[in-house]
Amino acid sequence: MPAQINSAHTSLIHFISCRMKELCDELNVSDAAGNPKRFLLVCASGQTQIEVGKDLSLNDLMCAVVDPSANQPEHANPASAVLFVKAEQFGKQDLAYCQLIHDTRLLFVNQPNRRFMWGVTLSGTLARVVLFLDEHMLSSSDIDMITPAGRAAYIQFIVSLCHCERHQLGYDPSMTWCPENEYWIINCPGLAAAEDGERRVTRYYTRGSASGADRLFGRHTRGFMASADPARVDVPDTFIENAWPHMDRITQDMPCDELAAMLRIKQSVHAIGNSSCFDGFTLHVHRQVTLQTIGRPLSALSSPYELIIVLADAMVAHLDVLNQRNSPHRNISINNILAIEVGGRVRGMLTDFDCAAKVGGHHQACDEQTGLPPFMSINNLRNSSVERSELDDWESLLYVL
Repeated sequence: MPAQINSAHTSLIHFISCRMKELCDELNVSDAAGNPKRFLLVCASGQTQIEVGKDLSLNDLMCAVVDPSANQPEHANPASAVLFVKAEQFGKQDLAYCQLIHDTRLLFVNQPNRRFMWGVTLSGTLARVVLFLDEHMLSSSDIDMITPAGRAAYIQFIVSLCHCERHQLGYDPSMTWCPENEYWIINCPGLAAAEDGERRVTRYYTRGSASGADRLFGRHTRGFMASADPARVDVPDTFIENAWPHMDRITQDMPCDELAAMLRIKQSVHAIGNSSCFDGFTLHVHRQVTLQTIGRPLSALSSPYELIIVLADAMVAHLDVLNQRNSPHRNISINNILAIEVGGRVRGMLTDFDCAAKVGGHHQACDEQTGLPPFMSINNLRNSSVERSELDDWESLLYVL
């Protein structure tokens, strides 16, 4: 565990927050005119009570966590937005960097709405501000708090954290924690625009991430099992993939004015041969993919009549693909045939064409084993050199029956 931050540094941050509060009260500053959105205090991870003084309210606080290794989630400490790490010995900045990297990765794992991270390393009277982005770790030069210029720069950083928008602290603006019901609310915009030109937003509810971002850099892809009905949050029916991939080009179906402008600047700078400041410049776009379950397994059917209908529809689809693409399915099984409701009637759907491959003609013969052993054709099961064809799929259908 890193060393506890000294009391002088903690008192300095506390003094800055209290002084900001006093100035706002004296000047009667309104929210629109620059009232701080929060105040910064330092606390240890797992600390349940913070000495805030009479001038500050706990509802206004943003906590800078000394050590997040206690696996404390963001919603339990609602503003653990900044990490402070103190070097054990004076001049050991590298050790503080290593600890900061370790702790930042923990926060990426434990905070499902975390995009990027602010951190501060302390070594004696020297401080450095570190920003962890998708692909880079940016660090300031040494800030010596003994000098007036150093203190001014550090105070400016603390004040900026108190005034900035929440998403500028590193949080995903599309996610909100609901403490009353203990679930996350995820706002997912649709592809089609409404009549007024605005994209419709669907609200989903989830208890947390099913797959977390366990890497320090990259797309920060997370997965959530969610439901559009808050009453069914514990019985989710939708999977949401949330990521920030590279934006290599701007497409017409995804208008992003700001991203397009930044991309044009980058291209223009490269065109005139002065690209040194943009060599590491990459654009990222927020993408959310929602996947909903469709259909029922064959075991959920209520009669042999429904089973025959579902299998017939699946093989009609098989025949259409075969006629149009000359591609057998090569993986017919009970897992790849689903029952769906169409107009109040049970119909069938054939899924999972990952093993499909074109056969005949100029295409290379496909004779590798594919599918599940209980449903493989004899030709497939014996791994024969005979090329697989649609007859193997029909034989697999018999084993499904």
